[in-house]
Amino acid sequence: MAQGNDVLTALAELERFYDGPIPESLRNGAQYDNFSRHLLIEARAQTDLFAALIRDQIEAIRRARRDGPIPSMLLSDLALYRRQEMLWRREAQRLETILVTLSADDAP
Repeated sequence: MAQGNDVLTALAELERFYDGPIPESLRNGAQYDNFSRHLLIEARAQTDLFAALIRDQIEAIRRARRDGPIPSMLLSDLALYRRQEMLWRREAQRLETILVTLSADDAP
């Protein structure tokens, strides 16, 4: 468990990042010592979610193609899912780099 001041620092950082409510999972994660690790888990989960949405959307497009023209909303949703998946993948890579750097700094 992190010190009270560390929790407040993590929450203040989240409040600067979000213009509105802080997602519950991130708010709960602020209490952990290694907040970056918690953020990495969240980024990986979001990446997996959007990858699954992409697979499902591609299947929906294939089914729609058999019935005639593909509705444009299926294609626009697929584009959105791809953008979000790439964004979360980059965020996970950024956090992994931070954690590797922090681990290297802590090594004797």
